[in-house]
Amino acid sequence: MIKKTRPLTKLELQQLRITQAVFEKKLKQSFLLQPVFHYLIIFSLILLGCLLFSILNVSGAILLIMVIIGILISFINTIRKFKKRQQFNVKNIEKVIKNGIVEVIEYKCTRAIHFALDEYFIENWFLLELENKKILCLYTNYWTDKKSLPNTYFELYANDEIQRFFLAKCNSLGEIFKPINFSVEFYGAMTKTFPEYFKDEEVIDTSFEEILNEIERQVKA
Repeated sequence: MIKKTRPLTKLELQQLRITQAVFEKKLKQSFLLQPVFHYLIIFSLILLGCLLFSILNVSGAILLIMVIIGILISFINTIRKFKKRQQFNVKNIEKVIKNGIVEVIEYKCTRAIHFALDEYFIENWFLLELENKKILCLYTNYWTDKKSLPNTYFELYANDEIQRFFLAKCNSLGEIFKPINFSVEFYGAMTKTFPEYFKDEEVIDTSFEEILNEIERQVKA
């Protein structure tokens, strides 16, 4: 295991630029994010209030308007949060591109145990045997990781935001190999007895054989 900072590759930089452009395009094109839309909602609400007062009694109209106002406030707040998130993403990507570096942790792996947590193989737990014979616990719900793990040599992106931008926790550098596969039923039994085996991105001091022995004991118990 080696933690280091390295320059972004040309492909990583291009992917970041494309992702940044997507976020910026959403901010520019989405009418829901524009202040004029919010003013339009307020104007429509005033017209609706006048209409309700003309056809309903005062108390009924006020109650209905209060409900509508509550729904609209919640809707507008959701839109504003989305806008802030997109702006935050753009700024973060700009910062990463400007720095031109990324923090990673290198691992070399020899054997692996894999737990498929759903039928579509999107959510996965890996117990990866490292060169020092310790075990790296790794959860991922990125399809790209499922296609490239386990791997004889790979990097983990140390920053969560970077993982999300690349839609991957790892950058595979070696050869893909076949793990020992188990279904979610085995995972459930193991998490109850050995929760320390399932702490994401932690390295535990146990052996590959011991984990397999425990799985066998759990099944036979």
